[in-house]
Amino acid sequence: MGRRHGEHAVRAFATVVAAAALALLAPAGPATASASTTCNLVAATDGSDSNPGTAAQPLRSPGRLAAALAPGQTGCLREGTYSWSGDLSIRTASITLTSFGEEQAVMQGRVRIEATATGAVLDGLVLDGRNSGNELSPLIYASQVVLRDNEITNHHTGICIHLDRYYDNPVPTNVVIEGNRIHDCGALPANNFDHGIYVGKAEGTVIRDNWIYDNANRGIQLYSQAQHTQITGNVIDGNGQGVIFGGEQSNPSSNNVVEGNVISNSKLRDNVESSWGGPPGTGNVVRGNCIGGGTYDEGDGGILSAPNRGFAENGNTIAEPEFVNRSAGDLSLVPGTVCDQVLNGGVAPPPEPGELTLEAGKDELVAGQQLILKGASRGVQTVRLMIRRTGKWHLLENVGVHGERGRYRVHVRVHRSGRARFKAEATGAKASKPVRVEVHRRKR
Repeated sequence: MGRRHGEHAVRAFATVVAAAALALLAPAGPATASASTTCNLVAATDGSDSNPGTAAQPLRSPGRLAAALAPGQTGCLREGTYSWSGDLSIRTASITLTSFGEEQAVMQGRVRIEATATGAVLDGLVLDGRNSGNELSPLIYASQVVLRDNEITNHHTGICIHLDRYYDNPVPTNVVIEGNRIHDCGALPANNFDHGIYVGKAEGTVIRDNWIYDNANRGIQLYSQAQHTQITGNVIDGNGQGVIFGGEQSNPSSNNVVEGNVISNSKLRDNVESSWGGPPGTGNVVRGNCIGGGTYDEGDGGILSAPNRGFAENGNTIAEPEFVNRSAGDLSLVPGTVCDQVLNGGVAPPPEPGELTLEAGKDELVAGQQLILKGASRGVQTVRLMIRRTGKWHLLENVGVHGERGRYRVHVRVHRSGRARFKAEATGAKASKPVRVEVHRRKR
């Protein structure tokens, strides 16, 4: 899946997944740990923090679970809601907190990833940041942190993700925020301070493949010294504002790239804008996006037009996105529509009647990354996506076909290394040729 104009971009929820395939694949969007995940320690809502943390005798609190893990270990939370007062501070480097198997754990409270927790991972959780002080959460002060496949919200009480340097500690570098649903952050009515993602002093941040929507103010704020941020493949829709570059005095945000996103329907201000308290940033680029809709779109997409705005733009398409089911929280783009074509390199010619095509977005990837499978078939309404496991083909998902060109598309995540093989079938059409994807083990 080469990243060209958002090839990483918006995800469609998987609807039916064969049990035989669960160990290998999970649908994109907020997900749980795969069945093959090794849980070094376990917590459960009916556990006790005096327990050893085994599956049979689990711990009770996420804080105790995080504190008990050694570097490189994974802590799994059984299904349920975990709440606490004060801060849950993650201090150990290279630990992972995730949901257990296919269960869904909800962590309700304030989470701090301290500067010592380099490489910490939060994966497949619901991070409900509501807390007694309406303080922002999660806070990230460490380098190489990964937030992946989580649902992140605080039900309109404050900022959600806040990435910054903590006093005299090193500037966080190479943080990755990917595959999350980040929504309903920030107090209402909007106060101009509460955002979905707030990147302050940080270097090399990657923000990709997220749905960022219905937040009170900015979807993504780069302020005031965000450097070399890569923002790609996101749907940023229905926020107070979309993306803003900013800085104060002599600390502008510079060399940030916003490419291959949908940025749309901002309710209060521009979809893309800037605000400088001193000299504007340099090297900021907005390119290859689909931008449009909202309060400030007067035919220009709602992109700030001002002298010394501190960012260049090129190759953007001005259009409003068409979503599969926005009211139900499904921000998948309708296949073949303008924004879908922009983000996915255009639409190929339709196949001949009775022909069924399938292609993978890339032929190799690292376990846990998102994979796009797409194709076309004329004269059918549903395609059966198949996966080959244990020497046999198994149904992975039934996928709807859209438009006159008969396009279909699905996003999955591959969680186990090895060779994955897929094909597409449909009644009244010849099966597609199998496609193969090499999946490499994730490095920890």
